Amino acid sequence: MKSGLKRYGAKRLKRLSELSIKHGIAMNPWSEFNPASLNPLENMLAAVKMEEPERTPVATLEQEHAVKLVGAKYWEYATNPKIVAKAQMHAIRKYKLDFAWIHIDDWIEYEAMGNKIRYFDAAVPTCERYVVEEESDLGRLKVPDPSRDGRIPVLIEAIKTILKSSQGRILVCGRVASAFSGMLLLRGLERGLKDLYVNPNLCEELLKISHEVAETMVMAQIEAGAHAIWVGDCLATSRLIPPRFHELYALPYQSKIISFIKKLEGIPILFTDEKKLERLVKESESQPDVMGIGTGIKLEEAKKAIGGKICLFGNIDPVHVLLQGSKEGVEEAVRSCIEAAAPGGGFILATGECVCRDTPEANIHEMVRKAETYGRYQVEAR
Repeated sequence: MKSGLKRYGAKRLKRLSELSIKHGIAMNPWSEFNPASLNPLENMLAAVKMEEPERTPVATLEQEHAVKLVGAKYWEYATNPKIVAKAQMHAIRKYKLDFAWIHIDDWIEYEAMGNKIRYFDAAVPTCERYVVEEESDLGRLKVPDPSRDGRIPVLIEAIKTILKSSQGRILVCGRVASAFSGMLLLRGLERGLKDLYVNPNLCEELLKISHEVAETMVMAQIEAGAHAIWVGDCLATSRLIPPRFHELYALPYQSKIISFIKKLEGIPILFTDEKKLERLVKESESQPDVMGIGTGIKLEEAKKAIGGKICLFGNIDPVHVLLQGSKEGVEEAVRSCIEAAAPGGGFILATGECVCRDTPEANIHEMVRKAETYGRYQVEAR
């Protein structure tokens, strides 16, 4: 991954400066956000470039918790870009995070294509009816227009608002589903997995459409100012599909969307919540700049296997450690993660999945504080 040093060096920082000027933002190095770094965005980019930053950057996947912090209902958050920005920026300022994860939910583009979605006050939306119930439904599918269709403008406007509100000082990350997960989000899990065996032609058609949708979503978010794109493909996990289907249907499209993000000078972050190290290593062939590590894989094993070429992102357990654990347990988890993956750089301390809605605030504060305690690097002045 040495090419990443060139790709995200001076050229990358120049683009970020241009984005800041475009949005009326001064690249002020002194921040109201995480004070441990002169510029948390540059600190994060150093980790992405496989360098040792000033300190280990910190990120959480906190959207459900953030919604509760600002007293909003989740359906309000999922449909209003102002509430998305308010919730995310409140959490970022409160906990002094380096990373804005603007995800909202999995259904945004697929609702715009015809899925029927159900909303809740205190939980993420779910799908009540999938648009592709029969093969004949393929003809109904159209690639949505991000500027006007469904809730896609909510995501785009939230990215723009958070970029401006954060004053160019933190990494702003959008999201997309890779084509395999997209196929199942259009078809439904049970039908889609069955199709792999009995109707591979339908799978191929849905994969092509899903990838086109993914490219459209990526382009719109990067044009809006997103620095990075979270490439989710959790439905391609080894828990659901065997290696032959992964290599035939999932990995090629992971590679395609990651390559597309790089062509647009974005930072691809791949996350599949994979539990098997050998599958994770295979996924790394798609060459993301950052690999999210779920709670099922030990960080020291991931560091040894792929950490020399790809920045690792993870993997504090959001349930057993942050939701149910003590402050002492949080400290031990942070120390363990940093000792396992931070040496030599290329590491972002993060949660291994979404932060639970009712997570004690004290435990998230403790995660960030202990990252500062244990995550300092000895870096010469630049």
